[in-house]
Amino acid sequence: MTLRWLWRDFFDPRLELTRTQKEEIHRRARRMMFYRSRRSIMGDGPGSHVPGRDVRRLRLFQVLSIGLIFILSLGVMYAVVNQPWYVSLMTFGLVFAAIWVTFSVLTARVMQPWYRHAMYELGYAICAKCGYPLGGLDRSPRCPECGWRKTHQDDPEPVNWSPADREVLLQYGYDACGECGGILLPGDSDCARCGNERQDQ
Repeated sequence: MTLRWLWRDFFDPRLELTRTQKEEIHRRARRMMFYRSRRSIMGDGPGSHVPGRDVRRLRLFQVLSIGLIFILSLGVMYAVVNQPWYVSLMTFGLVFAAIWVTFSVLTARVMQPWYRHAMYELGYAICAKCGYPLGGLDRSPRCPECGWRKTHQDDPEPVNWSPADREVLLQYGYDACGECGGILLPGDSDCARCGNERQDQ
């Protein structure tokens, strides 16, 4: 386990991804998360999803953190006004570190599943459940980290869109590849997983 998520690096270093690859994964993960969180927040489509609920919690924490930092800053300055400068600096640093770690944990909770989904869709050999690198193992192994085993039903659509979800996807310009079932984002001319050319509906 690493602490790279503290600075929003959700990529396993064992994958040895280039900067361009990371940017593509980040772009796809953000766009996938935007669709799901938007639908959950606006009540558009069947039911709500935990990722959308986590996004709302994260945004609420962001707003509360700004107010909390301001209040704590005033409190710290008032409490240590007659103390040495290093005491004031250390106190403020500890408060800021606590807020940063909490924010990083919430951000990782929200973003990591979408990064895994994006990488799985782009064809990277990882476990779609926990993100463990599966390179060099059998085609359909049981993940040595979490025990998840990919099935035929899991293969074409790791995000598991329901028929009702698909209707909403089409409304927002999303589609699924007719060859492998991978998600086609707006602007994609071909499937990122199998390279099949997008067919106009």
